[in-house]
This record gives sequence, structure tokens and C-alpha cells, in this order.
Amino acid sequence: MQLTKLLLHYFSGDVKKLNEYIVSIRTEEKKVKFSPEDIFYYSLSLSLLHNSNFVSDELKKDFLLEIEDNIERLDSLSKDNPVEYNHKSLILKAEVSKLNGNKKETISLFDNAIEDCKANDAILELALAHELVGNLWDSQGKEIYAKVHITEAHSYYSKWGLPLKLQELERKYIYLNKYGLDKSEITYSTTSTGNRLDLDSVLQASRAISGEIELEKLMEKMLVILFESAGAERGFFMYKSKGVWLIQAEGNASTNQIRVLQAKPLDSISADNRDSSLWELSPNIVNYVIRAKAMVLLNDAVNDGMFIHDMYVKSNKPKSILCYPILNQGNLTGVVYLENNLTTNAFTSERVEILRILSSQIAVSVENSLLYENLEEKVDERTRDLNQALVEVRSLLTEVRGLKEQQDADYFLNTLLIEPLGQNNVISPNVTVEFFIRQKKQFVFRKDEYELGGDLNISDTIVLKGRRYVVFLNGDAMGKSIQGAGGAIVLGTSFKSILQRTSGTSLFENTHPERWLKNAFIEMHKTFETFDGTMLVSVVFGLIDEMTGTMYYLNADHPEMVLYRDGVPEFLKNLKQYTKLGTPLQTDSIHISLFSLKPGDVVIMGSDGKDDIILGVDPKEGYDIINPDERLFLKSLIQSNGDLSTIYQTIASNGKFMDDLSLLKIIFQEYPIQDRINLEESLQLLEQHKQAGEYQKIIELGKEVILHYPHLTDYIFQISYAYNFLENYVLAIDFGERVRLREPENIENIVNLVDAYLKNSNKDRAKVILKDSLKLNSQDERLLKLKDELNM
Repeated sequence: MQLTKLLLHYFSGDVKKLNEYIVSIRTEEKKVKFSPEDIFYYSLSLSLLHNSNFVSDELKKDFLLEIEDNIERLDSLSKDNPVEYNHKSLILKAEVSKLNGNKKETISLFDNAIEDCKANDAILELALAHELVGNLWDSQGKEIYAKVHITEAHSYYSKWGLPLKLQELERKYIYLNKYGLDKSEITYSTTSTGNRLDLDSVLQASRAISGEIELEKLMEKMLVILFESAGAERGFFMYKSKGVWLIQAEGNASTNQIRVLQAKPLDSISADNRDSSLWELSPNIVNYVIRAKAMVLLNDAVNDGMFIHDMYVKSNKPKSILCYPILNQGNLTGVVYLENNLTTNAFTSERVEILRILSSQIAVSVENSLLYENLEEKVDERTRDLNQALVEVRSLLTEVRGLKEQQDADYFLNTLLIEPLGQNNVISPNVTVEFFIRQKKQFVFRKDEYELGGDLNISDTIVLKGRRYVVFLNGDAMGKSIQGAGGAIVLGTSFKSILQRTSGTSLFENTHPERWLKNAFIEMHKTFETFDGTMLVSVVFGLIDEMTGTMYYLNADHPEMVLYRDGVPEFLKNLKQYTKLGTPLQTDSIHISLFSLKPGDVVIMGSDGKDDIILGVDPKEGYDIINPDERLFLKSLIQSNGDLSTIYQTIASNGKFMDDLSLLKIIFQEYPIQDRINLEESLQLLEQHKQAGEYQKIIELGKEVILHYPHLTDYIFQISYAYNFLENYVLAIDFGERVRLREPENIENIVNLVDAYLKNSNKDRAKVILKDSLKLNSQDERLLKLKDELNM
């Protein structure tokens, strides 16, 4: 489905054109593949048309049924990704409730949607929710309530960068019209007549920009469109790369000359030539726009405006200048600089408005193109490296003879692939990570010694909810030499991809650590499931809160981690031991283990190679005697005082290794926290708030406690319960799901969470949670009572 045209008609409020487009879509419905994003805006459009004169009563019933079907689809998607889909479902549920005339329920659903949007940084949907509930209040004559929500909607649409919607709101609500453009000159038309804004031309331009993914072609097309639509004679486009603002596109409309990707630093214009008459543009104007993130429009640059004394303006005497910031969700993506030296007042209000409308698409397209270009560069770089390795391998294979040499060449190629994956990238003031790997397969290639196997260590640092976490992973792929190495490559590639996406998008960064671990675990499992059981991996991985030392972790059929505290080692028990990656996984049964590290604590984990030691040969039967004592590793740890190399040597002195061996060591040092609250006093105060029924204070105190002591799950439950009581079901669910991931058998939390889902009109999710809980507590009376109430 082409979403652009639908969005244009919906956000401009052009109900007639929206109806025509919806009719065409419904006619071709069998040919159209609806994405989750499509069905959300498609459903909103149906809701808007439901109240219009274009739709018959019979069709209105069909529209309502379609919206309800789409809500079910979003609810289904929300089970695995509530951050992305729950607020969309809530908005549509509010719309259905409004169409059915349930005003009180509608307001409640919109309030929940607004809270969910805020919690998950969904700016555009937040603006939509405010506008829709504002329209509802306005229709009821509640002007004060309406004004609050409409003003909020206008603010969030502005942050998102949606000028078309801003104009539509300002035209409808006079109190919003406080901007400089003359709105009386800007109208909507399907023809380009006089000074009227031609939306069809704008739509075509937007499509042309959105259709390019290659940066070079995008820059060329973008400048041509800006020349045509904005009336510019000369133009430039700049964006920031590695901390430096670069001119990456420049062109002249009169000569049809366009140059792109020359990567000319903006600062070099004035630095390389003191004669300002030879400058291509005004660096001062561009730098002002970068700092202020605001447009500069000079209708008569030499005689009027704040830059009449600018060196470039004085020397070159340009007539009209327009410098515009390209923003995406408030972030500066680039800067457009346009000039017209033929006439003053060249950049009229309607031309500026066109640039406003196109700027959002330009921002998205530029960011996508940069992402694509960087991805291509990385792929090309890796391909060059691999090709070079292959050339060397093939060159050598023509010189050597025999199967042994060919195998060693294959081994060498795999080591090239594994090496960049198993890296220790942690830089932290209070968390230190150390690696040790000794793969079983040893070989010589081009007179150098190498090793190959299926063990892998990875560590890095990520930010979730504004807090830094150290990430660690120790994995062991099943199979010998190349087979094991193949599993390690898939594991490393999958996990590295998750880390890169986490650092690159606000969606992933705005995730609780428990949810991040669960999502990562499911993704890796699904990756290995595609190999149909031919590739299995045991793994332990987790997160450590840099500030508090709280450790979150999951174990998939891997040896237990060891806590080494005050010279005494002991195994860290897992909440649940999962099967290896690549085996069938029940996603609803995933639970996260937690442990609170103290200053000076050391955690050591390793593959089963540390335990699988041949101690000798049975004198009577002649078979190898395999170490039966898992505590042999603890003894080795004490003897070596936790040093990884010494641990290896100590184990080796006991017998012969049968398998690859990998060790990963984490050392936690105290992080200075100012004004750390007293837990005992907080517990007493919490009881007082509970006795007095002061639920807002319970929430405030609970949040303060888990900021410093995130491992205290009961406080998270108290927050969830309080939010549920205060009818903020979205946040009650958010905190309740965290508790469930930690303590799946916490019946009080399950009852509270199911109740919150039911009150939030998500009966399906409530049933899923209850069904999963009954597997763990099949005889609990409270759960059985809920089961009867839900007719399960």
C-alpha cells in the first residue's frame, strides 16, 4: 500500500480526496499487502470518513468492523512488541469507542494512549492522540479541555516536523496561528495556478525524494526539486559527518550543473580564502541555522535583515537568501542553503511552505541513504577483506598439495571471519572484562600458528533507559573445527547486529534491561532455528548495570557462572535453564535471572571445555577417564586466585583437554552514588504509604528506590499495583511485565497484571499470561478463580 498519499490527505484534512483514495484502495484490497503501519493510518482514515457525508450507513458498519479486525491484528503484534504497537491499538480502540458513543470510555482510552506514547517516545502518535481527544472535547463544547489537547498536539506535530498538519490545525483553531507566514495566500489545489500551493506537485516531489536510497542520486534529485519548487538560482545541501559539517551537494539552476559528495568542509570556505567575494555562500548564516535550528529568510539580503553586515553579503550582494534546517523529530539532519540573485522576495511564503512540507521527507530520505551508504561501505570493506583472504588462500592452494594443506586454508579463512566478532569493547570506570580462549583445533598456515573452534566471547557497552550497561556473552557452538566455527560466526553476527541496532535507534534504547534480554534471546533462537537442528549453541549472556552492579542474565544449556567473592567461589544458580539456541523455544516462558554484585566481586563463566578433562586411562578396560567433578573448576579457580591464564594452566595440570575452552571474567568495583537512600527507612515509609492509601507517593518512593537498587523486585511490583489502582493501566502493565520476567511465580503480580490488561481492554493478553502462569501454579486458588472469570 502506498502510504504517502493516504497520509497527505489524512493530515491535510482533505476528506473528499481521502474518501476517493480509500474507495480505490478498498477496490484493490486483494492486491494490497497491509503492513502494521498501513493498517493503523488506514483505520484512522476509516474513522475520519465514518463521521463524514461521503459514507452511507451500511458502509459505516463495514468500516467499524474493519477497524476492529485491525485492532485484533495490532493486539497480536503487541504481545511480542508492545513498545511499537500497544499505543496504536489504544488509539484505535478509543476511536471505536467514540464511534459507538461511549464518551467516558473514549476519554479513558485516549488518556492511556497518551501515557503509553510518552513512555515510548512515540511523538507522532502522541500528537495524534492529543488532537483526536481535543476534537472530541471541542465537539462537546468543552473549550478549555479542547484547547489544552490541541495546543499539545500542535507542539508535538511541530517536534515531529509535520508542517502540513500544523497548517491544517492553525486554519481550524485561530489561537494557534501565531506564525509569520500569510496563511490567506496558501490554499489547496490540484492545479498550479497563481500563488496557490499545488499539493499534487508537492506529492510528486515527495515521492521522488522518498524513492531514492543511493545518496548520490538522492542529492542530485533533491537539488533539482528544490530549484523547481523553491525558485532558487543556486543551492547547497550540508550534513554533519564525523563531527564536521560538509557541503555534499551544490548546483546552479541556470547552468544545470550539480556536483555531489565532494565532502567540502563548511569551515574551509572562509579558512582557505580570505577574499569573501570568492566565497560560495555565507558560512555565518549556515552556522546560525545550525546553532538555532531555525530558518533564515532574507528577502533583500543587502538592505534588510540581521546579516546586512555579513562579509559574504557585503561582497557578493545576493538579493534573496533562504537557509533552512532539515529536522527529523527535533534532530538536525541537514541544512539547505538557497539563493536567488535575480530578484528580491524570491522565496515567497508558499515556496517556503513547500520546503516545510518536503523537509520531513528530505530528512528521512537523507538518514536512510546515509545508513544505506554506511552499510554498503561496511559490506564492501568486509567483502574486500574476505576477497583478499580468498585470493591468498587460492594462491596458496595452487602452490601446496594434498588434502591437509587445503583443510588448513579453509581453517584460516574461518579464523578471519571469527576474529572481528569476538572482541572485548568494554570501557568502563568500574566494570572490567577479561577474555581467555584456547580452541581445540590447532593448525599452521603460511608458517604461522592458528586455532579454530566454536567458542566465542563478546563484550560491549550499551545504554538503556538512559543508563549504561556492560553486555557480556560466552558461547559454545556444537561441532568440531569448521562446524563449530560456523556456529560461532552465526552467533557473533546475530549478537553484534542486536548491539548495533540498540546503539543506533531510540526504540531499542528505550527498553528495560529485562525486555532487551528477552528480545535478544528470542531473536538469536529464531536465527538458529532456521538451521533445523543442524546448528546448536549453548550460551550465557547478560547485562550489568554500571552504576549499581545489578546483573541480569540468561542461560541456555551452558555451565553455570561462578561468583568469586572474598576468595570463595560458588555457582550462581539460574532462575531457569533453557535448551540450546536452535531448539524449539516457548517465548512466553522466558524469565530473567538477577544478582546484585558487591564491590570487589568477580564473576567467571566458561564453556564446558573447562570441565571435560581426560584424567587418565582405566587400567583394566583401557577407556579414558573423564572428569566427573564439576567442582574441579572451583578448586582450580582458588589455586589460581581468579587469574584466567593460571586457571587454564591449573586445569591442564590435572589432565588433557577434550574440547575448546573459553573463559570470561567480570570484575565489579564500587560506583560512587551520592545521596543513596536508606533501604530500611524506605521500607518503613513504603508501609506507611500503603496503610494510608497514598498511591502516588508509593510510586515516587518506589522509583527512587529502584534507581539505586534495581534488583529489589518488590518495589517494582508496588509501583505496578499503585499505577493500576490510579487507573494508569499502561504503566501498570509496563512495570508488571518487568516483575513477571523476573519472578514468573509471583502470584500477586500475575493477578495485578491480568487485572490491568483486562481494564486496558486487552483480554487476549490477559489470557495468555494466565495460561502461562497456570503451568507453573496449576492449583493456586486465585489463578483458578481468574480462569473461571475469563471462561478459559
